[in-house]
Amino acid sequence: MINPSLPSREQVCCFTGHRDISLSAMHRVLPQLTEAVTSLLAKGVTTFIVGGARGFDTLVAIQLINLRRHLYPNLRLVLARPCPGQADRWTPTERSLYETVRREADLDILLADHYYNGCMHNRNAFMVEHSSHLIAYVNRTTGGSYQTLTLARRQGLAIQNLADDGTLLSFPEQQGLFDGI
Repeated sequence: MINPSLPSREQVCCFTGHRDISLSAMHRVLPQLTEAVTSLLAKGVTTFIVGGARGFDTLVAIQLINLRRHLYPNLRLVLARPCPGQADRWTPTERSLYETVRREADLDILLADHYYNGCMHNRNAFMVEHSSHLIAYVNRTTGGSYQTLTLARRQGLAIQNLADDGTLLSFPEQQGLFDGI
């Protein structure tokens, strides 16, 4: 699926990362994320695609919203959803953050009209196919984030991986980082 609302690949960056991220890594990643996005904006990248998953995707989306509100009003946030009901089984706090991202997104792309085995992979492939840059938080060689990173490497995207080896914590325990959004 190609969406005419997206600019050329050279102007687009996507993200991938694990659902669980250590608290120390979150604090380390936020300034690195800001620096990476700022650098890309200076190079003409204006559109940033997130997949809407828990953990790193949500961290990125909220940070992009904050950057747009306070520093970069021309930053464009695109949400690429794999299917309806992506957040149906999430905690109330996670669903609230997800709905904030949906409301704040400049473009909300729904890639399938129902869940099916492989819809998350297709969402990830869509993001890679429409981007020239990938910012990742990948610290293991299994799972969808690693597969997305591998696909991005094969497609020749410029990649920055912000991962470290910190102790993993459950994402909901870190919701205080998003107070006030």
